[in-house]
Amino acid sequence: MIFRPVGASDLVRVTPLLTGDAASALTADQFRRRLQNGEYRAESTWIAEEAGEEDTSNPPVAVANWWSSPQDSLPSALDGLVAAAARGLR
Repeated sequence: MIFRPVGASDLVRVTPLLTGDAASALTADQFRRRLQNGEYRAESTWIAEEAGEEDTSNPPVAVANWWSSPQDSLPSALDGLVAAAARGLR
């Protein structure tokens, strides 16, 4: 298993996992908006991948995103942790 921060090309792989449900209201649109306004950052959004599946079109095994105020230099709170299996994507 490989854990790493997302790159720009990974963002399309992350968003299928962000559908909003009873455990997390975060949707792909909200994720994109928060990236644009600085509440989420690529370096504070991490994915888990099976070794050998890096940089594919498949969604990652899991995604974790940390929230911070746009003025903060470090993340303030873990805002979401989503597993692809819980979304029926693996």
